[in-house]
Amino acid sequence: MKASRLILYATLLIAAGSFTILTLFVFFRLVSMTDGSPDMLAAGDKVGLVRVDGILGDSEDALEQLEAYRKSGSVKAIVLRVDTPGGGVGASRELYEEVLRIREDGKPVVTSMGPLAASGGYYVACASDSILAGPSTITGSIGVVAIFPNYTEALDRLGLKFHVLATGPFKASGASVKEFTEEERAYLQSLLDDLFQQFVDVIAETRGLPRDSVLAVADGRAFTGRQAVDLGLVDRLGTLEDAATAAAILADLPVPPRVVEKKERRFSLRDLIRESRLFLRAAPAPFPRIEYRLY
Repeated sequence: MKASRLILYATLLIAAGSFTILTLFVFFRLVSMTDGSPDMLAAGDKVGLVRVDGILGDSEDALEQLEAYRKSGSVKAIVLRVDTPGGGVGASRELYEEVLRIREDGKPVVTSMGPLAASGGYYVACASDSILAGPSTITGSIGVVAIFPNYTEALDRLGLKFHVLATGPFKASGASVKEFTEEERAYLQSLLDDLFQQFVDVIAETRGLPRDSVLAVADGRAFTGRQAVDLGLVDRLGTLEDAATAAAILADLPVPPRVVEKKERRFSLRDLIRESRLFLRAAPAPFPRIEYRLY
């Protein structure tokens, strides 16, 4: 009899322990999937907030957040808080494409411009359903810039000389140890011109503006938020809260909506490497780069 009770107690203890372990596993799995945010674990429909800030050189974090909110069943709309001078052509385009993908999946996206949302930042904002800016927001700066450092004079003074070998006449275009040829200059300018035309096309299509009207302001000038509204580059003036309300209305959510945001991660070695890389990109260029950026 005692042996039977011991077996029963042991079985119940094992079952209770297994249930506890399973419960903890499910809980921490949910936490990892929702970035540990209590709001994400709570029931109900929400508006997800994604911040696009700093130099756009590495869009990995923002892309991950956008993708997570796109796949989330409880996040019904997204607000982009854009506060950036722009940055890499590739990073800007990646974010733009992901925002379009979210809208294609049926979730509205509203951009709230911070103090600075220029060039590549404006490029990303164009993918959203609506753009709100502050009256003093600095935006616009539509154009492409390329920086090609040239060290030939410094090398001459040091008595150093590099021999550049390449498999084609344009393979070493922009190399910092030799002067441009006229053919190389024309070739590189053609790259910038094509990227610029793509930028203009995006604005004309997404903002519903005549192409000539876009070209008239696409000379690199920056504008205040109030000027941008008058030019049709921005829909209206408003705060981050106004943008969240607008997103909720588009998604048929109650106002004010519940807004969720990914919590900040602990700073890791990976973050240190990425921040160092972004710092180098923000500094005077040690290598050629082409950007949508306000300088």
